[in-house]
Amino acid sequence: MSATHWLYPMSPTADFWVEDAITGERVPARIDVVQRNIQHDSGLVEAWEISSGYKSMKADDLLWVYVSGVQELGAVGEVRDVTPDEYGGWLAHVAWDQSATLRLIEEPLHRNVFLQKPQSIQRANADTASILDDWLAAGGDPPIEAPAPDVTSLLDELADGGI
Repeated sequence: MSATHWLYPMSPTADFWVEDAITGERVPARIDVVQRNIQHDSGLVEAWEISSGYKSMKADDLLWVYVSGVQELGAVGEVRDVTPDEYGGWLAHVAWDQSATLRLIEEPLHRNVFLQKPQSIQRANADTASILDDWLAAGGDPPIEAPAPDVTSLLDELADGGI
């Protein structure tokens, strides 16, 4: 059985902070900063705030950063642990997968590939999980986009009484 995939939506306006690996400053968590940190440090483990999933997320699950503004996956890492923080919230300690994230930097997985739009932290549905497993197993070769429904043939079938 494969790991559970979690989609973590990141707003382009960044509503939380991370440490910039280059400057050492706390900065708004934007995907470019997160990716630069992962590029800079192959062993990077960061604590990310989670507001949902903390009761079922576990070590070895995968956390994918979904960049909501561009609707694509921009980073992936393995959850090492989930712990409470000092304020009553929860943290997922994520060991970022540098090689997979570098592939995502070069060729992000757009939402039209996996057809799931997370509004909050959530498990990938079965179809998305399968696509993500295949992407990881293929070494990052981009998956084929999900086919758009053929409206013309659906209308033809409907006109013929086949639907």
